[in-house]
Amino acid sequence: MSNEFRIGKVRGYRRGKIWYLCYNEQGRRHRPRVGPDRNAARPLASQINSQLDVGTPAELSFESISIEKA
Repeated sequence: MSNEFRIGKVRGYRRGKIWYLCYNEQGRRHRPRVGPDRNAARPLASQINSQLDVGTPAELSFESISIEKA
């Protein structure tokens, strides 16, 4: 079994026993940790790739907000 895979714009890779995804969203690189199961990483990579194609924020992305001082 390979230590890497690619689904569209999302690359999956294994470091040690843990799978990670790597993709660019709005010019920023994201490398979320998925876990030890390759079978869990592939569907998540597919979902993130489809969200990137449509232009919606990826599943594991977040947008920072500012907290106003009182």
